Amino acid sequence: MAWSPDAQMVVKHTKHSEELDDWVLILPKVRKSDAGLYECQLTSVGGYHTHVQLNIVGPPITDPAVSLTGEQYVERGEQIKLTCNATGGKQIADQIDWFKDGNIIAGPQYKDYIIFTYRLHEHGALVSTLQVDRATTEHAGTYVCRSSYNKLKDIAVQVLVAERDNVKRGTVSSNNSSPCPVQRSTICILFCLVVTQLTLHD
Repeated sequence: MAWSPDAQMVVKHTKHSEELDDWVLILPKVRKSDAGLYECQLTSVGGYHTHVQLNIVGPPITDPAVSLTGEQYVERGEQIKLTCNATGGKQIADQIDWFKDGNIIAGPQYKDYIIFTYRLHEHGALVSTLQVDRATTEHAGTYVCRSSYNKLKDIAVQVLVAERDNVKRGTVSSNNSSPCPVQRSTICILFCLVVTQLTLHD
């Protein structure tokens, strides 16, 4: 009779012949609490038993997911740098693909793009970084990263073009110009009034 007091554990019994039986303990979803010393004992043969130490390593298994980070607004000539982080699943994702405006970034027409991909085993993650050293307006668009688990994220990047004329409006452009034309007009009016008064007195 196969019986288990824990619903998270399954005992499977297979009878091959009168002399050969298999008893298998199965843990469908291993948890940290499952770590410990396990004993296999034959009740029909007194004193015969063996032990197995089970160690649980690595981060817990989670659902596959991706995250995408980076600056959405960059000045023309500055660097574009986007980082895609693929986590979860029974194993680390095999690959991350990059797309721009619906087209995969691959081939000589995308020579401006530099892509680094590496694994972080301690975090169970595959990380990919897309980089453009000197951004132009042609690099603006919607970027998508997709993991081999078919999980994806997108980000819209805009390349800003700064104004060439940095002269502030209203500033003095010539040393000969009056800093206050309104004040100069007032002085002229007062001068005219004085001259008119002197003429009348004469």
